[in-house]
Amino acid sequence: MLPILLAAFLFLLLMAVISVYGYRAYVRPSRIYDRVGGIAETVADSETVSVKPRDVVVRVFEQIGEQIPLAQSDQTITKRDLTMAGFRSDGAIRIFFGIKVMFCVVMFLFALMLHRHITDNPILRIVFLIAGTGMGYYAPGFYLERLVKKRQEKLRLSLPDALDMMVVSVEAGLGLDQALQYVAREIEVNHPELSDELGLVGLEMRAGKRRSEALRNLADRTGEACSS
Repeated sequence: MLPILLAAFLFLLLMAVISVYGYRAYVRPSRIYDRVGGIAETVADSETVSVKPRDVVVRVFEQIGEQIPLAQSDQTITKRDLTMAGFRSDGAIRIFFGIKVMFCVVMFLFALMLHRHITDNPILRIVFLIAGTGMGYYAPGFYLERLVKKRQEKLRLSLPDALDMMVVSVEAGLGLDQALQYVAREIEVNHPELSDELGLVGLEMRAGKRRSEALRNLADRTGEACSS
């Protein structure tokens, strides 16, 4: 019971440190900026600043991720996996590696409290610490792979309905580009993942990209080009 309580205490302490750091690094400066003329939200004719705790934590993770030196190959692979999982923001890579570091620290602290109760062998204790820390570092990557596979499965299952609607739309007289936009709007509720991807295809074509290039980008974003 004592190790569990200690682990819970350290976890809460770590979250408190993150919250304090996030407040001092982001929330308070933003409030000062708003007071001297920055952009503020107007609610009931008064200027207020809406800062969600989730946004603060995400910014802290991103700040931590910025401090990690990454090889170009690691950035390329991670960005590809995040894109296939549906995370396309510019800071997604930094946030992801910030989460990995923080999860690694939490698991190390948890293993540090438990290793004395697991075995009396000092070598096995060190192995347990290393294993716990490694699990904390690699677990987010395994979870990301699971998200990628889950999203790909949803895209595969929603594709037949979208193709049927596209055929009907083309037969009704719409061009292929207009049919893509129409289908993206119609399946937004039942198949939001495919609707989002088709919407991006339409945006790229309207931005001047050729249809073949936009569809190739769709295959790259979903990862289906590798399995087809």
